[in-house]
Amino acid sequence: IATSGVYTHSLGFYPFVEVFVDVYIGAKTNKYEYCPFSGAGATVLYSAKYKLTTSNITVYGDIFGASGSTWNFDFLIFIFQNDLKL
Repeated sequence: IATSGVYTHSLGFYPFVEVFVDVYIGAKTNKYEYCPFSGAGATVLYSAKYKLTTSNITVYGDIFGASGSTWNFDFLIFIFQNDLKL
């Protein structure tokens, strides 16, 4: 099972970003891990990653294995812009 989402920043350059992810089943945990991130449960492997372009940040969440639960990926993205006039 894989999912993705796109966040548009439209800056026209590659900004410095820090991405964190909270992976959970049921209630949100607010325990964010630095992305890219991977983990494992009894019967599943899960991972989160992102791709940065000059206009978008695409985030990905993947679940591998057998699970009857609904897995959630909550991404927290910090975009830093420093106008150096380069």
